[in-house]
Amino acid sequence: MLVDHNLGGIVKDATVLDGPAAVIAELRREFPDEPMMTISQVSPADARRLVEPALAMTDMTVDPPGAEDFAAHRAFAHARMRVLPPSPAAEPVEVGDAERAALVIVVNQLWDDDPPEAWAAARRLLDDGYEGHEILHHLALLVAPELHAALTERPVDVEGYRRALSDLAEHGIR
Repeated sequence: MLVDHNLGGIVKDATVLDGPAAVIAELRREFPDEPMMTISQVSPADARRLVEPALAMTDMTVDPPGAEDFAAHRAFAHARMRVLPPSPAAEPVEVGDAERAALVIVVNQLWDDDPPEAWAAARRLLDDGYEGHEILHHLALLVAPELHAALTERPVDVEGYRRALSDLAEHGIR
């Protein structure tokens, strides 16, 4: 699985390998000092804990970027995750419609780099050690009031939202 945390933790590619050791060795040779890439072996339960949220985020993303053949491997990836042992952190989390809508808005804003303040805020949180799903939820908390305003036919404060993103990018979470 190739999970891109810079795009909110979506799966960009998945493949089935007979001999993963050779592929891992090749990736380590090709990207020896890549700070944004982690190649590590994890337990089956941890693999499920790490990959299931990425698959869910990918499923919520409209036209996710990635390898064109990922669609062919998507069903296999979901099936494979279901046979792995659950980890304590792998319990499903209920996400309401409003939160899901806010998350989709954030993912699309990051993908489109519009507004650019969203990406700056996400990078700050990433630099502060937050994981992809945490970053998305923090950004969704900022977009939620504007989403509510739009749904209740009140004025949306786009500039206020941009200021909040800029403040987050500058100061992090306080």
